[in-house]
Amino acid sequence: MSNTTLRKVHVTPRVSPFQYQARVKKSCARSGLSGPAWLAVGVVSAFVMSVVSIKFLMGYSKKNDFTAFGWCRIVVGALVLGVFALQTVGILA
Repeated sequence: MSNTTLRKVHVTPRVSPFQYQARVKKSCARSGLSGPAWLAVGVVSAFVMSVVSIKFLMGYSKKNDFTAFGWCRIVVGALVLGVFALQTVGILA
């Protein structure tokens, strides 16, 4: 592709909450599951993932300390505060 060729840029239009809700209802209708069935799927998957993550973290805490985790949280917190401060001042939009 040469430099003079214009590239098409795909821009996703913003969707209102009502349009989003209609799209979700259509996709649920196509899947054949009702609202309570989707809720059950979400509850079961959240439970399974919480058990897996708790088991992983318990094993990690038995073998390692939390120094790296603590430093990571400090760095992420400083970044979040920095972005918030820059947005408040008006440097970041």
